[in-house]
Amino acid sequence: MSRLAHSNLARLKLAFPDSAFELHSLIARKLSPEEYTDVQDWVAQCYHKPPYKERLMCALNQVLGGFGVEAVFHDDSFDLAVEYVNMGDAYSVTLLRNEDGQFLIGSWGDYVEDHGI
Repeated sequence: MSRLAHSNLARLKLAFPDSAFELHSLIARKLSPEEYTDVQDWVAQCYHKPPYKERLMCALNQVLGGFGVEAVFHDDSFDLAVEYVNMGDAYSVTLLRNEDGQFLIGSWGDYVEDHGI
């Protein structure tokens, strides 16, 4: 059985009680990532605006107080397996976005173990 769960408001409340509504609103596109200072500062430095999914992950990182957005790739192929908000430890609960664009709650360490990456 997987230790990861698809994100929904109820699960977000359990994992992140202080920021569940804000996280859910961002994921559901009810809040814009551009409302967040980390996203604004990053976009201001770019010649081309980063893709929406990258701006969203940056905003989620700011809400969670993470240490940036990181990714795990399949083998040496640069095919994205999962990207996640770095919470400082491989087994800390965080938000992950898999290659299918689905948001999961769990740890990136568990994801790697569960998927044999």
